[in-house]
Amino acid sequence: MPFRGEHVARLNEPGKYEKLVRVNREKGVSFLIGTLPDGTTERQSIRFDSDRFTVSTAKEWMREHDLDPSLVEAAKKEERADSEDEDCPEEFRFDSGTASKFRVEPGTGFGHFDHASLSTVGVYKYKRADGTIRREFRPPTEVQSKRFIKSLQNCVVTREHPYPRGTAVNRKNYKRFAIGSTGTDAHASGYRIDSSLVIRDEKSLTEIAERLDSGLPVGCSVGYKCKTRKQSGVWQGPNGAETYDYVQFGHVANHVAITSRPRGGLDKQHGTVLHLDSLEAEQLETEEKPTMENVEIDIGGLKISVLAAHAPLLQDTLSKLDSKGAESAKTIGTLEAKVSELTEANEKLTTDSEEKPNLGELLAARQKLTGDALKIVKQETLDKVDSAADDYDAQLIGACLDAKGVKIPEHLEGDARGYYMQARFDSLVENAGDDAHKKLSSIVAGGVRSHTSNRTDSDASDIQERFRKAQEARDNFDFGASA
Repeated sequence: MPFRGEHVARLNEPGKYEKLVRVNREKGVSFLIGTLPDGTTERQSIRFDSDRFTVSTAKEWMREHDLDPSLVEAAKKEERADSEDEDCPEEFRFDSGTASKFRVEPGTGFGHFDHASLSTVGVYKYKRADGTIRREFRPPTEVQSKRFIKSLQNCVVTREHPYPRGTAVNRKNYKRFAIGSTGTDAHASGYRIDSSLVIRDEKSLTEIAERLDSGLPVGCSVGYKCKTRKQSGVWQGPNGAETYDYVQFGHVANHVAITSRPRGGLDKQHGTVLHLDSLEAEQLETEEKPTMENVEIDIGGLKISVLAAHAPLLQDTLSKLDSKGAESAKTIGTLEAKVSELTEANEKLTTDSEEKPNLGELLAARQKLTGDALKIVKQETLDKVDSAADDYDAQLIGACLDAKGVKIPEHLEGDARGYYMQARFDSLVENAGDDAHKKLSSIVAGGVRSHTSNRTDSDASDIQERFRKAQEARDNFDFGASA
């Protein structure tokens, strides 16, 4: 039978086929291919887009292809006036599928889905609040219309559908919901509309990557507006004849949501997911009743029985909580290690201070070493050395030798390396004309500096203050905030 916007030439009766599949032949022309019980196929009918063909040009096409032009039937006229269609309320609908072929763009880090099935032709069943079934037909002339395809090009992509349901994305809330956009390549493909997607939001990209790494699919769901008219008929779809009571028309896309689970359930016939999002209705996802099978999951050694359908989501949530708990434990461990380190340093400082109470001598040795260094290098070389480092003397001498281009033999290690560096440093100081300082103090020359031999009274106070702050950080650590 002809549809609004399509002339048709019926070559064979549709009732004898196991299933029918639409194939695009050329622009404006498509075939319905029927599969017979013995597995062979043939053309059931030829469809002409009334935007591209008049009845006359459709008949001319038939003659050019050696087919009977008298078979052409004109596109179905409107059963009611346009003014009556205008009175039909506009409603939100959701038509969903899956996104695949994900890649990350090297230059920007944006994520690209090279293929996403956005919308599908067919008859879909919805269950109203009173239990009655409503069958809505989404004809190819509407789903694959120029207006709907254009609205899906550069369309806003969101992370799940905006809440509350039925909320449209607009210029006022765009920044709150948008995470990317569809491409400019939205096009008809068989019974579907396919397109590419670009994701630019960092948080969404992380969630998508985690989902794909776990082997889980990524769904996409078009939120669109349309109107419906009461009109009965039969759609010869890929699975044979399907009756309907209402027809959708005037489709305009508002957004495409990236979802962990697309709205509604998987439609076995069309391989896509749809949902009627009006206040008085919900989708009848399948004729079969959902399985209530239970499975056991392990939570900290405790076995809990849950619905099989709920297990993946629950396990994913527990996994994220475990990950956050591990991060908290790592943070606590780091703080405790720092406290232990500073405790040891504090105890060592106390012991060394008792053995070497005259820190003034150490300060004098440090000042003398600095004075010698300034005789052979500039102040900027000294500025590169960490004055609070435990091995400040050795670092300073090493920096001076590097500045003067002195190479240390690679085979020298440990004390031998230190003695060699000390001797070369002394030689440079002597050659600089400083006879009064041929050697460093006996503490440096003998190479017996201890862990705290270079610490001053100020250094001691600094370690004690750092020790006190680390203990305070550990005691005040907020477990709840980290988790």
